[in-house]
Amino acid sequence: MIRTMLQGKLHRVKVTQSDLHYEGSCAIDQDFLDAAGILENEAIDIWNVNNGKTFLNLRHRGGTWF
Repeated sequence: MIRTMLQGKLHRVKVTQSDLHYEGSCAIDQDFLDAAGILENEAIDIWNVNNGKTFLNLRHRGGTWF
């Protein structure tokens, strides 16, 4: 059995970069990710506070999430 648990949480952090040709691509400042304890290749849920939509991403090197 695999359990998914919340390890770190960031609220209303601004995306610093995205690739319009790759759906779900976004980057967040490395300092925020480190402060929240979010590790490389860790699964991340991103929520759009304007419309309530969510999508799952992974953290990659340099703070970029794909």
